[in-house]
Amino acid sequence: MPMSLPIPQAPLIRRSVIHPLRSVSSLAAQPAAASQPFIRRRGPLLNPIPPPVQHEPLVRQPTADMLMAQSCGRIHELPPKELARVAKLAVKRGNFDKEVWEAISARALRTADQFDAPDVALLLRAYSYRRLLDFNLFTKLANRLMALLDEDPHLELSAMDLTRIIYSAGIFQFADSRLFHRLVPKIYERRTDFRPKDLADIAHAFAKTHVVNHDLFYFVAHALPPYFRDLTPPKLANVCTAFAGLSLYERSFFDALTRHVQGRLRQFGAVELKNFFVGLAQIHKQLACSRRGEVRDDRQLIDGIIRGFRSIMGPLSFKSYLQILRGLMMLNHFDAKFLHHHLIPALSSRRHRQRADDITFYDFALLLSLLARLPRSSWTAGAAQLAQDVVSDLPRKIRFDRDAIVMTIGALRKLDIYDTEVFSKCEGLILKNRKAFMRGLRYDRLTVLQAAYEAIAQRDAPPPDSPDMTPDDNPWRDIHRFLTWNLDGRQPRKAAHLHQVPHPEQQPQGASSASPLRTGEVFVHTYSAEEGFQTRTVDLLHSGGEAEHDLQHMFGRRDGEGGGKTGSVYFPEIELMDLSAEEGRDSGSGSDEIKGEGEGEGEGADEAAIEEELVEQEETTEQKRDTERDSTS
Repeated sequence: MPMSLPIPQAPLIRRSVIHPLRSVSSLAAQPAAASQPFIRRRGPLLNPIPPPVQHEPLVRQPTADMLMAQSCGRIHELPPKELARVAKLAVKRGNFDKEVWEAISARALRTADQFDAPDVALLLRAYSYRRLLDFNLFTKLANRLMALLDEDPHLELSAMDLTRIIYSAGIFQFADSRLFHRLVPKIYERRTDFRPKDLADIAHAFAKTHVVNHDLFYFVAHALPPYFRDLTPPKLANVCTAFAGLSLYERSFFDALTRHVQGRLRQFGAVELKNFFVGLAQIHKQLACSRRGEVRDDRQLIDGIIRGFRSIMGPLSFKSYLQILRGLMMLNHFDAKFLHHHLIPALSSRRHRQRADDITFYDFALLLSLLARLPRSSWTAGAAQLAQDVVSDLPRKIRFDRDAIVMTIGALRKLDIYDTEVFSKCEGLILKNRKAFMRGLRYDRLTVLQAAYEAIAQRDAPPPDSPDMTPDDNPWRDIHRFLTWNLDGRQPRKAAHLHQVPHPEQQPQGASSASPLRTGEVFVHTYSAEEGFQTRTVDLLHSGGEAEHDLQHMFGRRDGEGGGKTGSVYFPEIELMDLSAEEGRDSGSGSDEIKGEGEGEGEGADEAAIEEELVEQEETTEQKRDTERDSTS
């Protein structure tokens, strides 16, 4: 017997599909609702119109454009707070009219003594956005900030105001070192209010203005590593170049930075990758020159950066490619595939495409010196052709630049390229500007020049058995005599010979045995808003305490400002190495290494002694020439 399915007792209807209106049975169940009379409601057309409500007349609030238009007409009457706000509105609205900004500058100069610190910060930030240089106004505002700090040492400055002041000064590369050193304690007081990008901008501004404050970089090295993930690639590159530009190094900080950057290389663009690579190369070079023997192993990171360059190095300029080549030389990292298939062809193409005014004599000289330092195993036809093209363009670019002249002559000698036009133009510039050329020139560079001109003289000289050969046949005799005379009068100067500490038994009478004597003197270059750029000489012949007091007074540093190399007021457990003071260079080593961009001038010889020596050399040279002329006649 077949099984029968059960018959449902209720209709299979979901509650969600029941119409929301009530049925008749439901109305019948409610007699009160059903007994209500049916009332016909009027439509909207039959309803009476209510009388209009009397409102107050509308007042149009002034917009930013209206405020800007009204303020521009009376800039000469605005108070400092309104003036800073108008400058900010002008930048935001894109009003870059020359007359408006000249009026703002004139009014700010007249009312500079009435500005508050936030107004100064806002006005400086507006000028930095506008990229408008007005050093008279900046000097007035810096003096105003110093006066406010003198009046109230506990002046309250917000983190935003501190960032605006320092970052704006970094953009213009204009700063008063006294002001920067006095703002560092304020930065530490507000340390919890700063964003990671603000600390990166402040460190970058200190590096661009060449103001070294160890306490600030101790703080950055301690506080920034946990927040690397919050920084964009340009900020990470700026932090690296800031430490490298001031020759400061902290191992744990750079370990964390390189480890983080290696994981984010795909996020870096061409410019920030180039900047980070240049900063890393400078750190490696400074560590190699320091006496501590610190060595870093960043080969994996460098290989990753080079792989990134292969894919995104198209939009870079000629100078950027030149910086990459120089970074490879600093790291002694020669990737033949990248060098000859990417970098050198890019340099050749950019040399033709870029405007001629953008490439200077120094750029060509640096390129030749870098090509001359390439190992012979990696020398190809492309590099040789690039060197020949640069030499052909050099005569139109040659100007008086001592470093560029030395690099050019030394590189041509190494490359065995003796272009007579280039050598003769460089000779004319050297002999025409003798004093400026010889001032502070190192001994090893004189030897490079002398060897190069001797080589070209031997190349151009007639055979020795020629019957018509006379001493006047040498066209390079003037430059040869000038260089030989200077080499004979200037022996290699070594640090051990310059600053010898006398034996305690040989100390002069009256010298204290408790504090050792220091011999020699130091040249201190300072800048202040009141006195401008000055060069002073500090005699270290007296006790060390007095000399340190003089140096601190000249730099405007107080106790707790600037820190030391192995400790800090705030973070004594961090060791920040000052590589600029640890470089073990010897000015009299006799090496012919060519100085690149950004390197030092040497040991800093006594300018007065050099000036007297040059005068005596010129007088003796003139006497010799007169004697030779008389004998010839």
